[in-house]
Amino acid sequence: TSATYRQSSNVSPELYDRDPYNVLLARGPRVRVDAEAVRDTKLAASGLLNPEMFGPGEKLRLPEGLLESVYPGGSWDEAEGDARYRRGIYTYWKRVMPFPTMTTFDAPARDVACTRRARSNTPLQALTMLNDDVTMEAARALAQRAVDTGNGDFNATLDVIYLRCLSRAPTDSERASVRGFFDEQLTRINEEKIDTAKISGRESTPEFAVWILVSRAILNLDETITKT
Repeated sequence: TSATYRQSSNVSPELYDRDPYNVLLARGPRVRVDAEAVRDTKLAASGLLNPEMFGPGEKLRLPEGLLESVYPGGSWDEAEGDARYRRGIYTYWKRVMPFPTMTTFDAPARDVACTRRARSNTPLQALTMLNDDVTMEAARALAQRAVDTGNGDFNATLDVIYLRCLSRAPTDSERASVRGFFDEQLTRINEEKIDTAKISGRESTPEFAVWILVSRAILNLDETITKT
């Protein structure tokens, strides 16, 4: 909570030349959030995050076949309802079966001591951010919130997504890029007659399905999961 910690990570060329390693603490940290917070960030931006504190961990959905490969014949009572959206710190792990999404983002194993977490940047992380269950659920909820608030206006809808994910409005160039992406995906869905239920999880208009894709893309930006 100190003023030093809460500084922006932006740095001028002059200051960087003088203090490249930030020994003088003239700027704030710029690092990807920890594995648990990656999940929390997506849920918070979408409005799905359950802030309930304390109590036992929640067993979230596992990739098909994972439990059987480690614990043949084992049972896994998957959490239901809002319990699925509790903070990442409450995700249930087995000691020799870390939760896959967490390990992808460098969460340490529970069978050895860890004094400092590593921070990697891998293609698998990008694939996880785009395609895991939580991302799709968050993208759908975020798109619904944005469309309801934007009331048919493209810029107003996009503003909601940007503000909830990045805490800022999009720039003019970003608006143009998203508009191009929106039109391209809408054309693809209509021309290829893609079943929108595969994107939305239910029957929906092509336009709403594209807003889900836009939401997923913004949730996947480095800026969304980076402390700046």
